[in-house]
Amino acid sequence: METKKHLKKSEERILHSFTIRHEEELLNFLLRRFQEMSRNKVKSFLIHNQVLVNGIVIRQFDYHLAKDDELQILAHGQKAGDKTKTKLEIIYEDEEFLVINKPSGLLSIATDNERENTAYRLANEYVSQESKKNRIFICHRIDKETSGVLMFVKNEKTRNALQSKWNSLVTKRIYKAIVEGTPKPLSGRIVSYLLETKTNLMYSAHEKGNGQKAITNYKTLKSNGTYSLVELNLETGRKNQIRVHMKDLGTPVVGDDKYHSSSDPLKRLGLHHETLEFIHPFTKKRFCFKTKMSSSFSRLFDK
Repeated sequence: METKKHLKKSEERILHSFTIRHEEELLNFLLRRFQEMSRNKVKSFLIHNQVLVNGIVIRQFDYHLAKDDELQILAHGQKAGDKTKTKLEIIYEDEEFLVINKPSGLLSIATDNERENTAYRLANEYVSQESKKNRIFICHRIDKETSGVLMFVKNEKTRNALQSKWNSLVTKRIYKAIVEGTPKPLSGRIVSYLLETKTNLMYSAHEKGNGQKAITNYKTLKSNGTYSLVELNLETGRKNQIRVHMKDLGTPVVGDDKYHSSSDPLKRLGLHHETLEFIHPFTKKRFCFKTKMSSSFSRLFDK
């Protein structure tokens, strides 16, 4: 069954919020959830732009809801927000996948505080240009301030198969980072168990406990004493994993005041997702997507 979320007082503009647990047409879902309302009243949610699916306003009665979609209903008269003019930089597309180079500052998917300015919305609008019935599914995320490879899937079956075996199907997750100082040693393997505070900060514990195991392999490529360019190969993909592990080394990612960085030479977080490689869950074909880091990363080491 779909689950209804409890909303904080600060989210009064949202009347209802649900996580979808099985496929269903949108209007059928709404009629079932709001049986005490008239059919016309339920339809008015759609007519008045009050229904959001994964942060996107949906007006189609026959819109196909997929498992794990996030559905919200806004109070009447509330606005979903202004649309961004950000354009997608597409690095690969076929009948199953859409891969973009996400810029720093753009959310992967909607949050309670931001619903419109997201890579998911832009990608969904892009595939909808061909047919309003087209849609995309997100199977992984990268932090808002991180740039680089972000992949969407165009069908639910492939998305579900990828998500269910993500860690075994993904063979490379490589990032480039600018960090403060010089890592010691220059290369190594960091293993810890990540936990989260009540204020949404991640931190490392070195005993298993309730934490999620996080493994980062790193190699220093350049250093001028003040900053270093580091390549990071992830064995796991935990929330803020690289940022926490670099802080643990005493060399936080630049621009990351959340994890104790004291400098911001790039005017953004110094983290770029460079390579994503995985094996297709059905065809077993190997895919590898790459994007170059910003030239501003390299300029820090120009003489």
